[in-house]
Amino acid sequence: MDLPDILEYKAGVLASEHTACKYESLHGDIVDSTSRARVLAHCAGARRVLVITEGLLVYLTSAQVSALARDLHGQPSFMWWLTDLTGPRALQMLQRVWGPRLRGAEFRFGPADSVDFFERLGWREVSFRSSQEEAKRLRRSTPTPLLSRIMLMLSAPSVREELRRLAGVALLARD
Repeated sequence: MDLPDILEYKAGVLASEHTACKYESLHGDIVDSTSRARVLAHCAGARRVLVITEGLLVYLTSAQVSALARDLHGQPSFMWWLTDLTGPRALQMLQRVWGPRLRGAEFRFGPADSVDFFERLGWREVSFRSSQEEAKRLRRSTPTPLLSRIMLMLSAPSVREELRRLAGVALLARD
């Protein structure tokens, strides 16, 4: 589900690709409850669905993410939800650095405790892949100064976990 122009662009990029599952793109505005309900009603006959929201939640308010989470959870066949998440520190950086450069773009969603946020809405975090850890694993990270590495090693476990969860991808499963 996405806006028509975006789906048209994606269709062009993916035109030569073949799927291993049923793939359907539907026009709609995810933040509009009526549009979202129409798309979810269309998907009601599906048996096992993985919902992917990439590059979306950071632009929504907590209330909009909550409404989306409840609506997705209301579909019994929606088993998993794969989404990228931004933590509060990264959200502040996005607002400060990229907000002025991307006119009209507002960065809003970066919960302090995303695990608790989604659990309250019926979604359990199965796994979280830190963007920083994945960059290191793939040997694509930027060098970290020695002093920063030492300070990180000496910091409290809660601080290390907060920094690990600055940004990443979470796989959620319905409770």
